[in-house]
Amino acid sequence: DSKHGGDAAVPAEFRETLNSLKSQQSEVDTAKKRLSDREQKFVAKRLLKDAFQMFEDLEAKLDKVSKAADPLISPKDRENFSGSVLLTRITEALRKHAKDSETTLEALAEDLCDDGTPSEAKFVEFVRDLPGLWLSEGARPTEEQLKGAFDWIGKNSAGERASISNAVELAEQLRGRFFCISSVTMTEGLTLEASRPVRKMEPGEIIDALDEPELKTPSGVVRIKARAKTDGKEGYVTLSGDRGSKFLEPYSAYREILRVVESGLGETLVGINQTMAYLKNKSEEISNIQHVGSLGEVKAELMKMRVRASKAQSTHTTLKKRIAEAQRRQEREAEQEKKERQEAADKAVAEAMLKEANMTLESIQAEVDAMISSTKDLDSQVADGTLADPIASTDAAERAVGATLESVESGKSKVLHPTKDGAKDSGRGALAQARRSLSELVAKFRPLEDRCKKEVEAIRAIREKAKLEAREAVATALRSHAEKVCLAPDALFAKLSGGREEISVESLRAAVAEATGVSKDGVSQRLELGLRLSGALTKLRFLCLLQDFKRCVKEIALTTAFEVKTSSTVRKIDVGEYLEIVGEKRVDAKTGLERVKCRALRDLKQGWITTRGNQGTAFLEHVTKPFMLYQPGASGQGGGSSGSASSGLALEESCESGSSHLQAVTSGVLLEVLEGPRQEPPLEVARIRGRAVRDGRTGWATLREANGVENFRTEERLLVCRGSIAITSVGFKSGECMAEELIFTAIPMALYQARKMSFSCAAGLGRARSGGRTFSSLRRPWPELEYWRGVRALYSKTSA
Repeated sequence: DSKHGGDAAVPAEFRETLNSLKSQQSEVDTAKKRLSDREQKFVAKRLLKDAFQMFEDLEAKLDKVSKAADPLISPKDRENFSGSVLLTRITEALRKHAKDSETTLEALAEDLCDDGTPSEAKFVEFVRDLPGLWLSEGARPTEEQLKGAFDWIGKNSAGERASISNAVELAEQLRGRFFCISSVTMTEGLTLEASRPVRKMEPGEIIDALDEPELKTPSGVVRIKARAKTDGKEGYVTLSGDRGSKFLEPYSAYREILRVVESGLGETLVGINQTMAYLKNKSEEISNIQHVGSLGEVKAELMKMRVRASKAQSTHTTLKKRIAEAQRRQEREAEQEKKERQEAADKAVAEAMLKEANMTLESIQAEVDAMISSTKDLDSQVADGTLADPIASTDAAERAVGATLESVESGKSKVLHPTKDGAKDSGRGALAQARRSLSELVAKFRPLEDRCKKEVEAIRAIREKAKLEAREAVATALRSHAEKVCLAPDALFAKLSGGREEISVESLRAAVAEATGVSKDGVSQRLELGLRLSGALTKLRFLCLLQDFKRCVKEIALTTAFEVKTSSTVRKIDVGEYLEIVGEKRVDAKTGLERVKCRALRDLKQGWITTRGNQGTAFLEHVTKPFMLYQPGASGQGGGSSGSASSGLALEESCESGSSHLQAVTSGVLLEVLEGPRQEPPLEVARIRGRAVRDGRTGWATLREANGVENFRTEERLLVCRGSIAITSVGFKSGECMAEELIFTAIPMALYQARKMSFSCAAGLGRARSGGRTFSSLRRPWPELEYWRGVRALYSKTSA
């Protein structure tokens, strides 16, 4: 405007206005700066306050966790939680005992009190003898351990003890207590489906059991009536599900403190992480501001606080490690205590096993000795005839020995496989040593078994001897009777049987009584036993009983008289020969030899033979009457010399082969041996060696059989060809015949028709027609006997 001549005052005013605005802008900037500084100071103060509060809360949590963990980690305040764990087991056993004995916990608590006050002495005495609580005698805790368990009654995880002054309060402490480890609903009734919910139980809550757990079948859910510790509400809570899921676990102070400490460590870790994240985020936000002002100082303070947070983190880590170490230490101590209890239990079980095994051995030893003592006179009693029924007595004795043998075997099995309730056989320690001792102890049962088995064999031998002697007494009496009445065995059977197929016991008793010279009722016990054993006799059994047979087991001489010195030898009896006893046994008083008169079946020679030497050597053994069953081909040989397997065997009149046949013996026929086996003398057979004229084969042939039958005759009508000549067809005249075969030199020819002589004048040939046949073709031609002019074509030869 000044350039154009305008008013000069206007620019001045404008400049004055601009200067005024600049002054006001400066004041605004100054106020703004003061406001920004004031805001930064407020924010800085707030940030620092929040940070300090977070650190105070974090350190308070760390301090709380550290104090809660003192019973675990503090050398001064560390608790022995073994008593708490033991108390949990004891309270479970006490509740079960109250239920089994149908009593209340209050009444049970009264037994643990003295004048209404819980008594440590009564607690220790009652629990120590509580049935079913300890696996074995050796697993019982010591008195100090039981006192330690009593000390935990009414004590919480922090070691603070509640006042327990009467039985009611003690009963409350004995009730089951559980931790809630998973969310579960408390209901009004036992059945889930028909019950309304009371409240939701959260993990970490503690509930008191009001009754024993109940299993709901068939669902398999275990539920318990309980009361919540926090609000006192009552209802039914599921202990475990049908698929193995668990909602509650038994309460113990050790588990409680672990739960509190682990929960506190978790919360502290979350606080540390939040604090570290807060410091980091605020530091980054301050770094993004251009004019930091007072916030710069706050950033420096926040950086210093990160060191404090790291220290808190380090404290948390250290505390966690110490708690983990304390937990491992507690587990080791619990495991060691468990191991010691188990070793004590194993030792007690091992001692009980050895004691029981020794008692079993002593008892069985005494039983075997008593059994042997009761049967030692059995043989003499049977021999003396003092037993009314030797068979029944020996049977009873054998049953008694058998029962003793079963006891020995049962005791041996019991020692080998003892029960060991509450013990774990790990192959080491007291049980392993007990096993080795039991193995050594088992060896002592074997002689007892052998004694019982030998006693059984001896009793059986006594019984068989009694039976044999009883039968022998009957047989001797029958033989004496047969000798008195002069009857052969067959005739005696016919007389005693009265024509029937068997002899009755009464007939036998009458015959025995007659032979012994007593009445029927006066027969001795041995004879009566023999009659009872024999029963009614068929002819075959009667013959076996009446006729006593022995077999030679050692070569012995058959002599002419009873006395060996004054008798001569009839012949030697070979091993295996059968002898029939024909007289009673007698003992030579001079020599002490047992002698008997007998008959040898081989040749029916009679004489005296020694049955047993003066040193006990047996020469004969008892055998049954010999019989032979004819079975052709049984030994793979077919029939004998007098027959074949197909044609059967012939019963011949004499011992010599070829004698007259009485009858044929077919397969399955039983022969009673009356004599033999006798060796037939060898037969001489005449044999010749020759060559078959037909095919030229050479060999031997029987000329005459042993029974005199001739197989050959001497052949004199034999012509031999000296020169080749033709055999013509049937006809005497050569002109009328045709040639059929040419006979060569040295071919033999049998003559079967008388010669016919002729002479042909025309041919000048003299012919002698001889009907014969060659051995090669068996033709019957008419050969020329002589050539013409007197030359012979055939000549005669005598041959056998």
